[in-house]
Amino acid sequence: AMVSPNGLLAAEPSEASRFLESLSARAIDELVNSDVEQEQKARRFRELLRTGFDIPAIGRFVLSRYWRQATEEEQKAFLGAFETFIVQRFTPLFSAYRGDTLEVGEAHPHPETLDIVTVASKLVRAQGEPVSVDWRIRRIDNQYKIFDVVAEGISMGITLRSEFTSILQRQGGNISALTEQMRRKNAEQAMAP
Repeated sequence: AMVSPNGLLAAEPSEASRFLESLSARAIDELVNSDVEQEQKARRFRELLRTGFDIPAIGRFVLSRYWRQATEEEQKAFLGAFETFIVQRFTPLFSAYRGDTLEVGEAHPHPETLDIVTVASKLVRAQGEPVSVDWRIRRIDNQYKIFDVVAEGISMGITLRSEFTSILQRQGGNISALTEQMRRKNAEQAMAP
């Protein structure tokens, strides 16, 4: 593998595609085609999320400039609440994907960043039109991790960033207040059926 000047290993498109294929097969197996209740699904999804997604990088990205202003404790607390938030936001989507398949397509190296590959895919749905989904995947040492998902041209990272930035602007950039608000929302959702 090529090594960039800053020591990053170049991401191999074919390896990134294989990573996505096996992660999506596991997701379909454990989340979609299994008849476990929602709580167990959420637990499995959290595991998959930790395995497949670069949660800290996504968290840093969505907080943008506010991340650099936060203390280490604030950052840690935020990432904990952020992971739960992501699990609760996306678990219901997976429950709805019965009979859907993810067809992994072309993988392209990022034009500027050696360690990033974009893998195209189509979510072929049992009902409705197929959805095109691009996965931005980064190589970290010898592992691959997803750090953004772009569905029909809309980036999850950028969407969340504008959501969180507007909350932070209203709260005068107070990350602890944002984390507290997320925890409250997370707790309410956890109680919901």
